[in-house]
Formats: sequence, C-alpha cells, structure tokens
Amino acid sequence: KKVLLLMAINTELEMTSLKITPQTYIYRLEFLTSQYQKKK
Repeated sequence: KKVLLLMAINTELEMTSLKITPQTYIYRLEFLTSQYQKKK
C-alpha cells in the first residue's frame, strides 16, 4: 500500500512539476497521507 501512496505522490509531482513549491508539496503530501490513512 505504501507503493501506491508513493505512486500517487509521484503522479502529483509530475502533474504540478512546473508550478510546484515546497508549500504546495507539503500540502499535497499531507492531503494524500490523510486520504491514505482514511482508507486503512
């Protein structure tokens, strides 16, 4: 399941690579992590 989470994060990074900032990355990481925790 961690692999799927990492894949989701990688996809997000690829999609937003042109306009990504550390804040955006942290926000998305927290969002994806929270979504992942809910699915457990």
